[in-house]
Amino acid sequence: MGGVDVLDQQMEYYRTFIKTKKWTLKVLIHFLDLALVNSWRLYNNDCVANDFPRNKKMPLLDFRMDIADTLFCTPDHPRRVEGDDDSVPVPRREYKIYRPANAPSAAKRYDGYEHYPISDDIKAPRTCRMENCESRSKIKCDVYLCLSRDKDCFKSYHIGSA
Repeated sequence: MGGVDVLDQQMEYYRTFIKTKKWTLKVLIHFLDLALVNSWRLYNNDCVANDFPRNKKMPLLDFRMDIADTLFCTPDHPRRVEGDDDSVPVPRREYKIYRPANAPSAAKRYDGYEHYPISDDIKAPRTCRMENCESRSKIKCDVYLCLSRDKDCFKSYHIGSA
C-alpha cells in the first residue's frame, strides 16, 4: 500500500476543490487529479531514467500549470461534422479583453505552428515584445514583434536565435 499512500499524499498537495452536490462531478475531478499526479510521476521516472538534471525537473505545481496552459491554449479551428461536406462553421462571438498580453509558454513559442505575422489596424503601434528591443510595431502573432528589412524580431522570437 506504500504506492497508494504516496499517490494520495501527492494528490492532496494541489487538490482541485469544487463545491457541488453532484457526486459524478466530484468523481470526475478526482480522476483528473489522479491522472495528473500519475502523469507527473511517470515524468519523474523518465527524468531519472534519462539522467535529467534534478534542478531542471518540473515540480508538481509547474507540471499541472503547464498541462493547463497546453489544454487552454489550443488553436481555435472550426469543427466540421463528419460526412457533411456543406457544413459551415458557426461564427463565434468576439469579446474584447483589455489587458496586457502575457508571453506564451516556451512550448507554444517554439512549436512552429500557426505563427503567421498579421498586420494590425491600430492607430498607435505597440512596443515590440522581444527582449532588448525598443522599437514599435503593428505586426503581431499573439504578441507584437518587429518585422522589417533591418530588424527581424519575429524570426528571432520563434526560432530562438538572438
